[in-house]
Order: sequence, then C-alpha cells, then structure tokens
Amino acid sequence: MGAQTRGGDDDEERSNAFSLADVLSAVRQRLTLIVATMAAVAALTAAFAANIPNRYVAVASVQIDQRQKEIVNIKGVISDLKADAATVDSEVEVIRSKQIAHRVIDQLGLHDDREFIGISTFQAILLRLGLVQRAFKNIEPLAPTSIADLITPSRNLSREPERDEIGRAFEQRLKVVRVRTTLVIEIHFTSADPVKAARIANAIADTYLKMQIEQKTRAMVDASARLEDSITSMREKVAIAERDIEKFRSQHDIFDADGHLLVDRQLAREMEALVLARNRTGSTRARYDQARRMMIDGEGNESLADVLQSNTVRLLRDELTKALRKQAEAGTKYGPKHPEMQKIAADVAKAQSELGTEINKIIKNLKTEFDVAGDGEREQGTRLEVLKTQIAASRDKQWRLRELEREANASKQLYEALLARNKQTVETQGLQFADARIVETADVPLYPLGPKRKQLVAIGGAGGIVVGVMLALLLEMGGSSFSRARDIERVLELDHLGSVPGPEQIHVLSSDPLRTVRLMVAEPRGLFAEAIRGVRHELDGRINRQLSQLILIASSLPNEGRSVIASNLALHYASIGARTLLIDADLRKGGLSHDLGLTDQAGLIDVLASGARIEDVILHDRTAGLHVMAAARRPDFLIDAASLFESLQFKSVLAQLKSRFDIILIDAPPLLPVVDARIIAQLADGIVFVTAWRRTPRQLAKEALKTLGPAADRVVGAVVNQIDHGIMEREWAAIGRPFINLKSATAPQRHGQHSRRVA
Repeated sequence: MGAQTRGGDDDEERSNAFSLADVLSAVRQRLTLIVATMAAVAALTAAFAANIPNRYVAVASVQIDQRQKEIVNIKGVISDLKADAATVDSEVEVIRSKQIAHRVIDQLGLHDDREFIGISTFQAILLRLGLVQRAFKNIEPLAPTSIADLITPSRNLSREPERDEIGRAFEQRLKVVRVRTTLVIEIHFTSADPVKAARIANAIADTYLKMQIEQKTRAMVDASARLEDSITSMREKVAIAERDIEKFRSQHDIFDADGHLLVDRQLAREMEALVLARNRTGSTRARYDQARRMMIDGEGNESLADVLQSNTVRLLRDELTKALRKQAEAGTKYGPKHPEMQKIAADVAKAQSELGTEINKIIKNLKTEFDVAGDGEREQGTRLEVLKTQIAASRDKQWRLRELEREANASKQLYEALLARNKQTVETQGLQFADARIVETADVPLYPLGPKRKQLVAIGGAGGIVVGVMLALLLEMGGSSFSRARDIERVLELDHLGSVPGPEQIHVLSSDPLRTVRLMVAEPRGLFAEAIRGVRHELDGRINRQLSQLILIASSLPNEGRSVIASNLALHYASIGARTLLIDADLRKGGLSHDLGLTDQAGLIDVLASGARIEDVILHDRTAGLHVMAAARRPDFLIDAASLFESLQFKSVLAQLKSRFDIILIDAPPLLPVVDARIIAQLADGIVFVTAWRRTPRQLAKEALKTLGPAADRVVGAVVNQIDHGIMEREWAAIGRPFINLKSATAPQRHGQHSRRVA
C-alpha cells in the first residue's frame, strides 16, 4: 500500500497541503459564516477602541559618558563604565530594573494612582462605561502646576498596596532602548496623562544618575571599612613576624654582618685556601715528576739544570764542561796511560760525582716539598669538610630563618600597600561622578501616540476574516471523513487516481440507475466522463497494459459508488478498443446486475456452483463493445460466496478469462462487512480503492485497507467518488478545461442492447 511512485517531491509536498482551491471552496461554501464573523469582530474591536484611553509617550535621553573625570590622579575603587556595546546594553537593563522603578514609584507617590494599582485596560473600559464600580483610595492624579515640577518632581509618599503589582504595571509602560549604535539611551514612558509621562521619564533618568553616584560612594565606604580591618590584621601579623625572627636568631646563635652570615664568609675563606693548596701541590709535583723522569731517561745536564733552576748545579755543570774540554785537548797530546790524562780523568769523574750528588739532593728536596704541599692540601680539605658538615647541620635553621624573613617582608609590603590605599580611599570618598549624563529631559507630549482606532478596527475586521476562514477550514477539515482528494495520499498513503463527481451532483436526482452506471455512454462529453478518463489514464500508468490485467474495484462500505465507477471505467476501456470484461462479484446482492437489468441472466454463481459454461454467461453490449458477467440469475443468500471464491474453480475461471480479455474489472462487495472482496484481492493484479467524498470515515477506510493483508501492496490508488460538482468545476477551470453544463446536454440512447455471445 502506497508503494507506487509519485510524480516528485514537490507533488508529494502538495499532496499533504491544503491547496488554494480547497481554501477557496471552503470560503465559498461558508461565505456567510466568514462575513458574520468579520462583522462581529470588527464591531467588538470598534467598541473596544472607542473606550481605550489615549496614550502619551514622553522621552528622556541619557548618554554613557566615557570621558575621564579625575580631580586627583588616584584610581577609584569602581572603574568608569566602558563604552562598548555590552556595557550600554547592560545599562539599558539597569534602567529597566525593578530597583529604579520602585524608587521612582516611592518618589512620585504612585502607590494609589489608578494607572498603577492593578486595573487592566479592559477594567478601565468597563469603569469608563459605568459597568463596574471599584473603590480607589487617595486617588490624586499627578498634575503639576508649573513646568518646574517636570524637573524636580515632588515627593508624595503614601500608603503602599501590592508593591509587585504596581511595579509590573510600571514596567509595562516603560521602554528603554539604545539609539542605534551610539552611547545614547532613550527612556520612553507611556501614560494616559502627558504631564505624568514627562515627570516619570525625567524621574527615571535622574534616579539612574543618582544610583550610579550612590553605588560608587557605597563601594568606597565598604572598601574603606574592609581596608581598616585588613590593616589592623596585617599590623599584628608584621609585628609577630619580626618578633619570631629575632627570637629564632637568639635561640640558634645566628649572627650576620652586612646582611651575610658569618659561617658563610668562613666557608668562602676555607674554599679559597683549599684552592691555593691544590695549586701549590700541583706545581711541586710537576717539577718533581719532570726532574725524576729526565734523570731516568738520561737527558743532558743542561736540560736538567734548566728544569731544576739551581745555581749550584749550573756551576757544577760548568766545571764538568771545563774538565771534559781539558780531557779532550789532552787526548790529542797524550795517550790514555799518560799520568796527565789520568789526572784529568780523575777531575772529570770528581766533577760528575759532585754534579750527580747535587742533582740527587735537589730532587730529594723537590720530593720533600711535594710531600709537604700534599699534606697541606689534605689538611685544608679536612678543615673544609668539617666546616661543610657544620654548615649542613645548621642548614635547616638557615632555611627556617630565611622563610621567616620572607614572610615578614611580604606582610610588611602588603601592610604598607593597604595603608596607602586606605588613605587614598578615605580622601576621595566625596569626589564621585556619575558615568552618564542627561542629554535631553522629557517634554510634555502634545499629541497622543495611540490608540490608532482606525487601524484597530481595520485589524479587527481583517482578524475577523482570518477567524472566519479558519472556522471554515476547521469545519472543512475537522470531519472524520475525506473532504479533500489529497487527504487520500496523506491519510491512506495511496496515490490519488482521480476525483469523480456523483451522478446526483450533475443530475436532478435521476431515478434511472441504468443511466448512472452508463454515464460514459449517456453523457460522453460531461464532467463525469472526463473524470473517468482521468482515472483510466492514471490507472494505465500504474499497470502493465502489455499483459491481461485483473482489476478489483473495492470500497470500505456499501453505497460509496463502487459499482458506478466499475461500470463506467469498463465502458471507457471498451470504447478505446480494449477487450474488456465487467464482472459483478457481489453474489449476495448483485447490485450492479440489478442496475444493468441483468437480474434474470445467468452469471458468475452459475459458473462456480452449477458448472455453467463461461461462454453461456458472458453478455456482449453491442453499443459500447463491453462484455459483462452478471452475478446470478437470482441472488441466493444460502450460498457460501466466500467458499466459492476460495475454490480452485474460481481460480480456473479467472485464468480462462485473462486469456480472452485485456482488462477484467471486478465489482466486489465492500471490504468491511464481508470477506469476499478480501479473497478476490489475493488473485487481482491491481486494486482500485473507492471512497466517498465527505462520507467515508477515515478510520474505517484505513481498517478496510488493513483487511487486505499482503494484497494491500496491489492497491494501485484510490478514487474519490461523489465529490461536489462545484469543486469539479473549479478544478477544471484551474487547468483551463471547458466546463460543459451536463443538465443541458443532449442524452443519447438510454439503454444498451445486450446479446449473449461467446467472448
């Protein structure tokens, strides 16, 4: 059900909408109701507007002043307002706040003013008409005697009844708006009294500026009080912190000079001494190692003398050089055994011995010097480690002392800052300025802003039309039946095959049922015939005309025009050359057979129950070219029609008929009362669902479709039958088709000529 493809998304949306044609139809049918509703609403609006009091609007303007106003170069507790959109919007809400409203109410004594004590516009109208009476105590309308009262309104505090109610009435008459993107804010106040409106608008602006100054002054006083408390507390904290530092130093013998601890200075001196000792040890070790290495390697005495840097070695080296030179000179004169040579050799040996002895002594001294330097370095390192151990043991104490000092310094700085800030705050309490200024005071309005009575009456009349149309549409749509063709697609989810006018809509209640079921022949140019042609066209688009098709014409209830649709649709198929068979399957009543005058003819029941031949029960209408199979010679209510339709004989008959005809239309009983049509639906190639306009209940139509079960997928669409003749005229006019007055059409032959013939 609803599986068929629609024309497109736009068509689907329009199918769920109430079209303009439907609206016009509802308006046309209920035009009297719409006109009466419009007149009533317009009259009530006119009576209401005539008694509405005039409304006067006074406007005062204030500007957010972003210019700095500093008498002293001291920053205030509350900074000036920023000139941005958020700030201006926030100030608009401040002016509109209840706080300012109640202050102005108290200032101007509006507690007992009739305009603000909870009387509505409707009640005011009734009072004005004298229809109700209400006691007002101390009602004294604001009527200043001089223009000066506009600037400095008098203070008249009186009894205060429902405060919130008065505040709400006040807020309803107040409008605060920002002027475009500027810093200017307009204060609009509406009142029945122009003078009162001006006084209240000016009072609101004045109160707003005073509240800004009061807020700043109050903030300064509060800040000063808080600073005093903080200063007292911080003073005690500073004193306690300083006492704790001195007490800690005394308990742990911690002393310092010029801000440095003595133990830190001693550590620095010991570290310097250790560095010097290490340098000295390194120097002596280097000299000793070099001299010893040169002795072992046997390097020359000259190099060794340079390393040792000793005058004695240098002298002994010179004597050895002289002895060797002398030995060389004597060797040229004497032989090795000569006494002079032996003497010179003894001198050389002696010089070498003395030089070696001196060198060994110096190296030994270097070794001793190196050992002494190492001992000094180790001793200095030991002293440094001892000092580090002592410092490490006292490190926690030093950290604690520094922590106490930091806390004391922080408290002292904060205390001094608070003391200075408090001094500034006290001195600048009386030097406060508002962050806004009054640009323009409100003048007394000379002309009322409203009400616009003519516009109200016009709006009332238009509203009456809208209400009337809505009532007409509600009456049109509120019923439980189908009032629009498009409801089929929305409610039943079926394609709309077409809308067909009822014969009684285009006839003067014809008493000839044969004419009704043969209107396609009787009035081929009429609106009904065109509608049937449209149904056939839509149906052809959803079935396969290349194959023989068995189409079931079904409805929910009796008397929905199912037989009329089946008969005329069959006549139309026959007229276009299709081999068409119309079967009356209502074996219980045989309504179609009765209308066609075939009650005495053998029909479907004779084939199924009596074994009659198909050829013997099919009639041929020579006028229209249509073949017809009646229900029965005499409807027999004792026969179980459902069993016959479930039999194999019925399936065999349908198979034979499909082999002989292109289109077979079956007019079956209604779906809900009996089961016959549901059984036939299981064998049909397509099902056309017929529903009566504004008569078939929607719920019953949905229930009827549910009874089809799986066969519901074979429903190709629905036909809305017996629709109003006027609606059909307008639909034709909308598509540009000529409308033929069927009442004046010439009627052709009224009865067809039937002959029994093998199809």
